[in-house]
Amino acid sequence: SMILVLTAPKVSIPSESVRPSGRDAGQFARQADLVDQDKLISLGFIVIGTGSLGSHIVHQLAMLGAEHIQVYDADEVEPHNLSVQLFDKRSVGLPKVDALQRVIRHMHNVEIRTHNRLFTEKDDVVGILISAVDDMEARKIIFNKVENNFNVKLYIDTRAVGFVGSIFAPNHLDKKESKDFKSEWLFDNKDAAP
Repeated sequence: SMILVLTAPKVSIPSESVRPSGRDAGQFARQADLVDQDKLISLGFIVIGTGSLGSHIVHQLAMLGAEHIQVYDADEVEPHNLSVQLFDKRSVGLPKVDALQRVIRHMHNVEIRTHNRLFTEKDDVVGILISAVDDMEARKIIFNKVENNFNVKLYIDTRAVGFVGSIFAPNHLDKKESKDFKSEWLFDNKDAAP
């Protein structure tokens, strides 16, 4: 078994108090000592990729109380997605972002903002960006967009191959750390594990 501890830099969030709309505040009581609900609700999250990692990340964010979630994915739900992604049989043939929006709305009463397309270098990024894509070229585009971008409070790159998962959270504002991350972990598709 493996334990992963991920720490993030302190993020400056407006102090106005916000409550999850349409949700029982008591639902978050057990995590009150771990997660500042007001800060979580104020944060914006961008999740790129809504497959086996991304769909579950969005689900967990909504469960924790996050409300400002954007998702990008150009794929449709296929039958082989049902065993590891957060979709059911009714989702087959739908765009993944639309199917995920339906699930999150039903389970958590949260509306996510969907983009039924690939993320590009022209997209604006603000808040916390989580990469959950299965393509190295897409990861390069994403990291180039967040590198030295002060609007991005935290960058997280998630990956999974078989039974092995990795989570990277390089400091995208540090030149040396960014350079090291790019040279060691942003390789070409042909060099990625199958």
